[in-house]
Amino acid sequence: MVVSLGFQTGAPLKRRALQVLKNVEPMIETLLMEYWKWQGVHFQSTLEKHAPVEAAFASFGREVLTAREQEIVRLLLAGHSTKSAARELDISDGTVKVHRKHIYQRLDVSSQSQLFQLFLDHISLVSLQINARSDRN
Repeated sequence: MVVSLGFQTGAPLKRRALQVLKNVEPMIETLLMEYWKWQGVHFQSTLEKHAPVEAAFASFGREVLTAREQEIVRLLLAGHSTKSAARELDISDGTVKVHRKHIYQRLDVSSQSQLFQLFLDHISLVSLQINARSDRN
C-alpha cells in the first residue's frame, strides 16, 4: 500500500490544506492499520505453509551428514548444479563432487532423484510431527 501526498515545493502549507490533512488522517490511519492486519495474517499463513519444508531442511540427514554436506544437499534440492553449488559456497567443483559422493553413501542413495524422493518422504514425516504437536496444543 502506498500513500502519497504531494504539495507544491517551496510553497508553505495553507490552513485549508492542513485542515484537509487533519480530516483525512483518521481514515488513512484506519486503512493502514487494516492493511497491516491483513498483511500479518497473510504473512503468517505463508510461514505456516512453509514451516514443514523449512523444518525438513533443518533436520534432513542431521544424524549422518556434516553441516557442509547439509548445505550442499539444500542447494542440490533447490536445483543447483555442482558448479552452481560450488560458486554459491565459494569452493571448487571437485570439493562439491566429493561431498556429494559422501552424501549419497551416507544416505544410501545413488542419484539426485533418489535424494529428492528421500527428502520428500522426510517432509511428510516432519509434517506429521508438526500436525501431531499442534493437535496436542
